Amino acid sequence: MQNIELLHSELNNKHYGYGRPDIVQQGWGKVLEVYDPFGNRIRFCQY
Repeated sequence: MQNIELLHSELNNKHYGYGRPDIVQQGWGKVLEVYDPFGNRIRFCQY
């Protein structure tokens, strides 16, 4: 994906209980993970 910081900002501005993610810097890129109400993990990656 592109512009993971924008997604991070949008999710945090909504004050949604399940969507308060942090961006984690990995050696290969950035990762943002959220959990839906059913406990499923959704991972967004920016290379």
